[in-house]
Amino acid sequence: MFRPWFLVSLLLLSQVQVKSGQTLRTWLDDAFLPVYRSIRLGLNHVLRRSITSRENKYQLKMYDRYQEPVDNTKDFPCASTSPFRSKTVPATAHELRPGDIDVIGAIGDSITAGIGTSATDILQLIVDDRSKSFSGGGGGNWRNTLTLPNILKVFNTKLIGYTAKPSLTIEKGSSFNVAEAGAISADTPYMAELLIDRMKSDPRVNITHHWKIITVMMGANDFCVEICYQRNPYDVLEKHKAHLQQALRSLRNSLPRTMIVVIPAPCIQMAVVTMDTFLQIVFI
Repeated sequence: MFRPWFLVSLLLLSQVQVKSGQTLRTWLDDAFLPVYRSIRLGLNHVLRRSITSRENKYQLKMYDRYQEPVDNTKDFPCASTSPFRSKTVPATAHELRPGDIDVIGAIGDSITAGIGTSATDILQLIVDDRSKSFSGGGGGNWRNTLTLPNILKVFNTKLIGYTAKPSLTIEKGSSFNVAEAGAISADTPYMAELLIDRMKSDPRVNITHHWKIITVMMGANDFCVEICYQRNPYDVLEKHKAHLQQALRSLRNSLPRTMIVVIPAPCIQMAVVTMDTFLQIVFI
């Protein structure tokens, strides 16, 4: 039986994020980072086994958080007799067909990282289950895990960049999903540069030839947390806009043939309503 303070300590440790501001880096970061990463990786490796267990899947069904598999006899809802892929590479995004997308990437916070998608207890919230991320997860297929990559795989089985299993961004398995739990808009430019570097260094990707789709969803932590530390709340909106523009310009200048999908942050009214709702945490 774990004590509550121990569980909370593990959660806080696992969610500590190293921000992108290089000017704030000191010798303490160099000494602490290897230790921090080892602890976080160790915890994730242990807990990943629990989220894939038969018991955990049963609990997900009980909580109505499980996608019932679609029968193999049923076709994809948007199936068409017309070609999924253009005969020639489209010149503009307006000519794209689903099968023309060869590469997919994702930028965001805990929502995009898949935090909690397979969790049935507080400890499992540590795990980044990117394989079930709505915008970057490619675990399974559309019949059992309906995500954007799994939908695109129907039209192009050679899609590159999705995450097939739970992983942290420092692991190769994260592929082109560079989202981090706790990330704010100030981290977006760094994530854009990281994604650009990963795509350019991947031998499977032809930067000038392949069409790419990148989802960007950022701002929830700005509007729910960072805004509380600002004298003028509207400053957060201006900073969010500036950081997002900087990231989008980097993607535009470095990645030709790329479609960017900017997803608005969730409505913060949901968080306000939740504060008035009784929440119960069960320690297992």
